[in-house]
Amino acid sequence: MAMAHAVVRHATLNSKAYSRLFPDLPAWRGSAADIEKLAAACFVGDEIDNPAIPAGYTYFGQFMVHDLSFDARPLEGDQTLDDPNQRTPQFDLDCVYAGGPVVSPAMYDLDAYGRFLLRAYPGGHADITRNSQRVGIVGDPRNDENLITCQIHTAALLRHNRTLAILAATRPELTAEERFTKAAQAVRWAYHWALINDFLPRMAGHDQVDALLTLDRAAGQYAYTPRLFDAAAPAALPLEFSGAALRFGHAMVRGTYRLRNARGTTPAVDVPLFALEGPSLRGGQHCTPALAIDWPLFFDVDGQPPAQRAQRIAPHLAGPLAWVPGQSPANLALRNLIRGTDYALPAGQDVARAIGATPVRPKRSDPLWFYILAEANEQQAGQRLGEVGAAIVAGTIIDILVKDPTTALNVAEAWSQEAAQMTAPMFVTGQHGVIDQAMPREPGWATIAALLHDTPGTSEIAMERAATE
Repeated sequence: MAMAHAVVRHATLNSKAYSRLFPDLPAWRGSAADIEKLAAACFVGDEIDNPAIPAGYTYFGQFMVHDLSFDARPLEGDQTLDDPNQRTPQFDLDCVYAGGPVVSPAMYDLDAYGRFLLRAYPGGHADITRNSQRVGIVGDPRNDENLITCQIHTAALLRHNRTLAILAATRPELTAEERFTKAAQAVRWAYHWALINDFLPRMAGHDQVDALLTLDRAAGQYAYTPRLFDAAAPAALPLEFSGAALRFGHAMVRGTYRLRNARGTTPAVDVPLFALEGPSLRGGQHCTPALAIDWPLFFDVDGQPPAQRAQRIAPHLAGPLAWVPGQSPANLALRNLIRGTDYALPAGQDVARAIGATPVRPKRSDPLWFYILAEANEQQAGQRLGEVGAAIVAGTIIDILVKDPTTALNVAEAWSQEAAQMTAPMFVTGQHGVIDQAMPREPGWATIAALLHDTPGTSEIAMERAATE
């Protein structure tokens, strides 16, 4: 497979390191009172729907973030470039696969090598396996923080299991280990295409993505034109991304979600994200059929009413995020602002000037996370990221995808029709987030849609061996 920037193909990955995009810019240094004032301002005003982004993208974004970065340090300690990232900064789904069947056997079926264990419910609904205290047995505990991200995680497990079954039926010459490797590879490739073709254009804009990455699907080639990164340098995770830009999704969270519409005498199901009592979408609980998501309510599906929307990207967070259970501090805006200070991140206005952009709120000095939200609101009416946010988010994700030789971009087989067919329908072919089941599944095209119209039945789910209620 030819590439426009061949040097990138052989660039190495700095597997655990963080980096800085703007090492020469001074850190934003506000007082504790400044931080608390900004955090309080994030909870003033009403939630406003974003007509451009369905609600499910918020949680696919969270799933993606958990694949890249895991900082387990307590807050209020300065972050250095040598502090360990508990995830590999690659799109390798280590948050799903962990160490694989040999290193992480608790997640896998001992009677069927490489198949994930899942708890099956009548009607084809499934949940992750849990211990007797309802703690999820998953590759990353954060994927069980809420039941929306948890169900996206479950969809990935189901897709892997189905792909494994397809390979067992069609490729009998493969060993069990080879089938596992190929199934995991197929799921990862579909995930990569969904990031490139669906998630990034929604969040950053087609113009920003196309300026960085040009695909020639017929030839199986691409051209990479970086803006903030050195094409020949090893990939690493910038603190400006992990400590600020990737956290834009917090502004997209709704306080309440509709899981299912009314059907006959069955009423619609609306559930709060967090609640002190009664039903909620908090993690650490069995995801029963009563809490199962009807995915067309979270992603736009061709021929069906529009999905519920995410909130606009703006310096405003949904009320429940002022008190997130089990977090300290519980106020999510305050946590983000403290983390940005710990990371010694520059002011957003300084970053804008450094990349040649015209800053919003030019007479102010805002923490980078807060600035990115304000910029999106002022430049794009909150419908997608503004110039600084888009440059950091799209730039980081594309740089990592380009520099990893195992991603869909860099393996000729991933551009094939066979690869496109192998991973349907977890990521269903279509364009710009509208899922059309009638469209041919073309190589190099995928959008985000978990278990739509094709939920595996209970016979395809490896049952939890000792289920407890």
